[in-house]
Amino acid sequence: MIVWIAPWFGVFITDWLLRGRSYDPLALQDSSKSSLYYGRAGFNWNGVVAFLVGVVLATISYSKAPPPMNFPFHWMTPVSNHFGSFYDSTLHGWWGGADFSIPLGIGGSAAVYWLLERGTRTIAKQGTRAEAGQSEPTSRSQSTATEA
Repeated sequence: MIVWIAPWFGVFITDWLLRGRSYDPLALQDSSKSSLYYGRAGFNWNGVVAFLVGVVLATISYSKAPPPMNFPFHWMTPVSNHFGSFYDSTLHGWWGGADFSIPLGIGGSAAVYWLLERGTRTIAKQGTRAEAGQSEPTSRSQSTATEA
């Protein structure tokens, strides 16, 4: 379960930070093409790619029983298997086959999303479209703030 939650969180928190620490909750539920968050063909492809990269990073770095206990699947965790056993008494043994899925899943997906967003500027384009009046703010907090 953590192999998809950690990358999702990395993309979500990075997107939230890039959008100025705010979302329009009602616009998030709008699936029309004029929605602020519609993206291309209804997807934020930067987020999809970053999420998939994070899932791969989290999958190859989570810890489970060392070989031969996990025989058919030991190839799936080269990062955690590389660090060996805690009882090895060497420096790399201190990690004890540590589970790096959370930091690599969050950090990897966040970094990839930030780099893709920096290159494509999708969020900036969405903001420009909203300012041009193609997508009006629909949340109560924004509408009451404009009335006051």
